[in-house]
Amino acid sequence: MNSIAKLIKAKTIDFTQVLIKHYKAIGLSEAEAVIVAKLYYLAEENDNFLSIEKLVEEVTLKEEELSMEIINLVSNGYIELS
Repeated sequence: MNSIAKLIKAKTIDFTQVLIKHYKAIGLSEAEAVIVAKLYYLAEENDNFLSIEKLVEEVTLKEEELSMEIINLVSNGYIELS
């Protein structure tokens, strides 16, 4: 685990703030950054079950678009599903 990840895990720095500030530099689109931020928020709330139906209510993407974005995030290693 790199040093930034350790700081985020320890809540020394805010993940969402880092994400919003640097999403372009790490290769994410605005939509991908919002999805990652939403997923992070849900995980922080101990809601680790990914429900496309639930998530689509919180974003402007259609269900198919959201599904494709999540598939791309997984394929590119930005998120992991377990």
